[in-house]
Amino acid sequence: MHIPGNAGVVSVQFEAANPLGSFIHLDFMAEGDLRVDDDNALRFGQFPRDKNFVLSVNLDITGSAATVEFSLLGDGASGNKIVNVKPAFLNVAKQFGAVKFWIGFQHNASFFVDDIVVTRKN
Repeated sequence: MHIPGNAGVVSVQFEAANPLGSFIHLDFMAEGDLRVDDDNALRFGQFPRDKNFVLSVNLDITGSAATVEFSLLGDGASGNKIVNVKPAFLNVAKQFGAVKFWIGFQHNASFFVDDIVVTRKN
């Protein structure tokens, strides 16, 4: 990923393959750390602005639970967080089918994402 200094908050969202919506998302905050599902208690790591870095995501989705492991790699990027998907969103996670990158409506900027690889263990 490459997030310019003026990009504001960039998000990556994990969704079902149908209109059920998303089951978890990650925000790249203006302060240079990350936040899971808009929960400030789930902030972690550091990422650089104006440099390339890697976001690695591993999904472990079973019949009874789902966990997501987020890892940051590269020059100026660090952090790892394992998060349980909320039980209310387990059925959505079981139908995982899309990754969406976006910037909130309040920001007017661009960013770059390349080579998207998502692994799912079940």
